[in-house]
Amino acid sequence: MGGHILKKKIAIFVNYNHKIGLGHIYRCINLADVFYNKIKFIFFINAKFPKLKYPSYIFNNQIGKLAKINNFLKNNKYKNILFDIDNNTNSKKKIFEIYNFFIKKNYNTVCWDNLSNLKCKFPYIYMPYPKKIFNIKNNYKNKYLIGTKYFFKKINKKFIFKKKISTVAVQLGGTNNLEILKKLNNYFRKNNQDIKIKFFIKNTIELKYLNSLKYKNIQIYKNSNFLDYIDSIDLLITSGGMTKYEASSLKLPSLAICLNKMQFNLNKNINYKYGFLICKISNIEQKLKILLNEKNIRSQLHKNAIKNFKSFNKDSIKKFYSILK
Repeated sequence: MGGHILKKKIAIFVNYNHKIGLGHIYRCINLADVFYNKIKFIFFINAKFPKLKYPSYIFNNQIGKLAKINNFLKNNKYKNILFDIDNNTNSKKKIFEIYNFFIKKNYNTVCWDNLSNLKCKFPYIYMPYPKKIFNIKNNYKNKYLIGTKYFFKKINKKFIFKKKISTVAVQLGGTNNLEILKKLNNYFRKNNQDIKIKFFIKNTIELKYLNSLKYKNIQIYKNSNFLDYIDSIDLLITSGGMTKYEASSLKLPSLAICLNKMQFNLNKNINYKYGFLICKISNIEQKLKILLNEKNIRSQLHKNAIKNFKSFNKDSIKKFYSILK
């Protein structure tokens, strides 16, 4: 399709920082990668993002600059907008003002599901997990686009369940998780020195700490993803955000560490059912011990992931493309 004219265009509004991590921007990049040869993407981000292969501009959510962005999009014939603006860094009022501005300009708008709690009707809302996970009430008759392919890249490797754990992956995202890394390191030093640990790191402070350890069974991957090594991983340790769904959709059992009260409240009702065991920072060692030593529990998590992720719409990618103008 490389010789075809790119007819469809979409502008993505997304943000990231050390508090909310990199989940929002990475799932948007992965989505863009899926349609690289079919759709032209442009990013509006709250700060410069390194090594982004798509055109991007800094967008600091100032209402006064929306008119200039609108003129730019109209002049360049962008008819579609994807919003992935996090509620934790923006007030609902401001998000609604931004959204309302563009919807009145007749853009075809797709919104990430974290905006679905705003009191308005969105043309489309997309989510990477079965809607029943959060038991969402569709009071505004929003149309949902559901499927894992909306937020992670295509991989050719597969997870293979093993009775004994030999390799654990740790991927905690872009937030500052030095305290958690120290807890994990201390636990493995005391209890499971024979297990190999693959650390997937985005944070420079954490990288410096891990480099100082100099243990033979530690492997450090900077700006990489556990998905590329899933065939050699037996268990994933991650945060309570989106990465646990990536693991579950690929049948990989995981320990999901809830970094705050909001994450814990979101995850407590789906704990165990979808292939992951949740914990708080205060009881990491207790839950990790269970997963490392209880083969039957890991096996059940693996089976739960297989069972509950069957409901994904296999044609979700085609559906996403079809709704764009």
